[in-house]
Amino acid sequence: MEENAEGADAEIEEQVAASDEVQRVVGNLERQYDDIMSARQSDEGAEALLAGDESELPTADELGDELERYLAERERGGEG
Repeated sequence: MEENAEGADAEIEEQVAASDEVQRVVGNLERQYDDIMSARQSDEGAEALLAGDESELPTADELGDELERYLAERERGGEG
């Protein structure tokens, strides 16, 4: 399973590196996360981002399925 995860990580890195658009999206998400964490630390101390109920968060499979749908739609030339 660890080999599969490493392979998936490498594939994701390749896909991100191959697309300027994906690089911008990832960069924006990273900046948003950093901004949220900075605001939380200054407002509430070092409380974790996911300190509340995590039961409503999507699973890894759900996130993967959504990413696959998005990439398939892009390949077909759709706007998502």
